[in-house]
Amino acid sequence: MPSRCRSTLICAEADRAVFEPLGYSEGSAEALSVDGEKIAGAILMIDEEAPGGHTMS
Repeated sequence: MPSRCRSTLICAEADRAVFEPLGYSEGSAEALSVDGEKIAGAILMIDEEAPGGHTMS
């Protein structure tokens, strides 16, 4: 069975353009704080196939 790695991050909505070229797309879940409150202006981004991690070139 091949191994698979998933990467998830929370970032400011304004930073979406930074992470999309790295393979991330916006997830369907809300960005929540530790106490379960929605983080204003933040989005959850996911890369379903991140086997080698991400680096900016």
